[in-house]
Parts: sequence; structure tokens; C-alpha cells
Amino acid sequence: MNVIGKFPTKNRLSKCESLVNLIRMTATAKMPLPQPAKGLDQVATEVWSVFSPLAQKHNAVNLGQGFPSFGPPEFLRKALVESIPNDLSNQYAHARGHPPLRQELATFSSKYFDRTLNPDKNIVLGVGASEILFAAFRAFLNPDDEVLLFEPYFDQYLPNITLNYGKPKFINMEPPAFEVREEDIEAAVTSNTKIILVTTPHNPTGKVYTKKELETIAKVAERHNLLIINDEVYDHLTYNGRPHVRISTLTGMWERTINVGSFGKLFSCTGWRLGWAIGPERLITPILTVRTRISFSCNRPEQEALTVGMKMINAGQTNYISEMRSDFQRRRDILLNGLKDLGLEFSEPQGGYFVMVNMQEIKVPKLTAEKVPDGDTRKILEAKRDWWICYWLTTEIGVAAIPLSAFYSQPGGTDWIRLCFCKHDEILHEAVKRLQRLKEFK
Repeated sequence: MNVIGKFPTKNRLSKCESLVNLIRMTATAKMPLPQPAKGLDQVATEVWSVFSPLAQKHNAVNLGQGFPSFGPPEFLRKALVESIPNDLSNQYAHARGHPPLRQELATFSSKYFDRTLNPDKNIVLGVGASEILFAAFRAFLNPDDEVLLFEPYFDQYLPNITLNYGKPKFINMEPPAFEVREEDIEAAVTSNTKIILVTTPHNPTGKVYTKKELETIAKVAERHNLLIINDEVYDHLTYNGRPHVRISTLTGMWERTINVGSFGKLFSCTGWRLGWAIGPERLITPILTVRTRISFSCNRPEQEALTVGMKMINAGQTNYISEMRSDFQRRRDILLNGLKDLGLEFSEPQGGYFVMVNMQEIKVPKLTAEKVPDGDTRKILEAKRDWWICYWLTTEIGVAAIPLSAFYSQPGGTDWIRLCFCKHDEILHEAVKRLQRLKEFK
């Protein structure tokens, strides 16, 4: 007997659809939901997500995360306010970067690269140096291509490489000199090596690479036909007359080097998120292709303001660069003098705004359940001594720091921490005052 045939067509379809939907729901209920892409689970807990909120919670002086406590110069703030009423200033900027800003950046930078830069070929702007780096790795890495990293290294490099299908290879620089040696680089090179990542001035060590060290890197790069990504966001922050040598200016290196810079670092406005890449057209164009698919363009009003600021610097209407360097050296010395008084071993930064401190002599109290409840943070603190040191410093001493192991691929630097001095003088003096309590634990 044809039971289905007795139903009207509309009802027959309705019952069939209900049955199909029931089957689908049953099958879906048994299946796991789609999962995130492979590789995301390998991105470690960000050190900033632990210690920045911790510093705020305990009202600690935050010498951990490297953001200035002060803002950009007054002429830049004024230019930003004045850019807003212009209707066009609130619309999309050019994908490569606001043309007048690129022109001013080319004028400013040409003397440092010993060549006349073409703003339409040699420069691309991005949402901070971080996006530029991510886009550069995406533009040039194929699966299993290797990137050589000198460690300790800025922690953002690692996910930038792995999320773009690359494989990091690590070259350890031994303290206290953190010297770059040719035999160490050669030992890390394989047939899959494609890029050497250079950071000078260096984060977290404060090291400024010598010309001889850069020539060593250049020699290996030419020998094995490798690209160089040169992260030089602290290029105008070197101290005691220490020169900043750009690897692009060495013979044969312009053609194979991507140079990364940051307006946020240059003008102490890290929240503006504007950076750049400078290099030969054949290396800059692929970066442009990638980054326009990430964010298309950067904040237009800020680019308008930065155009004004760079034009003033180029015209000699301000001594901002030299004054900034002098101000940062004064801040550095406030912190270093305080550390000298404590009698702790530390690295004297040649550039950037970080100093590393050896806490081996400090008898830090043991981690207890009363001090830190169970959870992921507790597990990290138990596994890494320098994380516990920084947690204790933040919660008990009132000064936030960053554990140096966050900058290593393998457990290392377990007694070392990183402090930053990009803060107002009074903040640094308060930090030094609080750190005096460490004498009780020696």
C-alpha cells in the first residue's frame, strides 16, 4: 500500500523535509564543531597577557611592557587635531601609504641609506611594524622555509613565522656581550634556509650590532643567497655616541634586505600603530600585495599628522630627534644608577629602551598556593623561575617586569628579567625606590 501517496503533495514534501532535517541534526550532534587552524595551538601564552593586567591589578610601577608613559611631541598632537575637520582626512588612505607622508619619509631616510629613495617604489606603510613583519613573512615564506633568529628574540617573531608556514632556527647569543659569530650562523644554515632576521638595536638585550657583526651576517647571506629582514624600530635610540649601522648600506645588501621601522617608536605613540618597510621594489611590492589584503590601508588622520611632523624635521624646524635621544639616555641612566646601588648584575643598553637584570642573588620566597591560585598561570610560574620572580616583583615589590625566558625558544635566562625605561622620570624614580626593598632579600 502506498501510504505516502495518500498525502497531498505539500504535506508529503513537508514530512520528507522534516525527516531529512532530523537526520542532519542527529549527524551534526555527533560531530565536533570546526576547529581553529593548525598551528594556533602552538602559540604560547603571551607574557603581556599575564603581567600587564597583573601590574594594573596591584598598582605596580609597570616597567614590563615597553610602551612609553608619555605621548608624542606637542607639534604632532596639534597636527592630529587639525587633521580631523578635513573630510578627506577621515577616508581611506592610499594602500601603500599616504603619498605626502611617504615623500617626507623618503626625504628623511635617504641620507641613512646612502641612496635616493623613491616613495612610490621603495616604501610601504603598515599597521605598525608588527603588520609589516607579518606581511613580509607571508610574502616570502613557503611551507618549511626556515628563518634564522638570534636569541633572545622579541617574542612576536615566533608566531609571525610559524603562522606563515615557516620554521624558525635559533642562534644563541651568549651573555654578556651577545656576540654574533659566523660559525654559529653557518651551523644553523640548511638547504631550506631563506631569511635571516636581524634586530638592531636589539630587544631585549639593548645590544647595537657592530659593523663587523653585520658584515659577518651579510657574508653568510650572500654565500647562501638569503634574504635579510632588518627590524630597526629603535634606530634613532642609541646612546653614548654609539652609531647605528644599517645592514642595507653594506656592499651588495640593499638588494636582499627589507628594513622595518616604526613611527610609534620614533614619536612615542605606539597606539597609533604605524610602521613602514623600506627596500628595493622587488621586495616591497610583495609586502604591499599581502598587507592590502590584511587591512588595506592605515589610519588616515594619523598619517596626515605624521606628514606635518616629518616635514618639520626635514625642514630643520625642530631638534626633536636629538632631544628625544638625550631624554631617553637620561631615563636610562636613572634606572641604571638605581640598579648599581642594588649591586645587581645588569646589561647596559647601547640602544632601545630595555635593560636586563640578573636576579640570581635575590632570595625570592617560594611559590605557595596562598600566593597564586591553581590555573594556567600557576603552572607557568611553577615551571619557570623567572616568571615567578616577575610575578613576585609585581605583586609584592610593586614593580612589574618581564621574564627573559619569554624571549627564548628553550628554557633559558631563568634568573634574568627585562625592565624598560620608556617612562617619565618620576615613575622611574618611584620604581627605583620600590626596588630598594630587594636589599632585604639578598
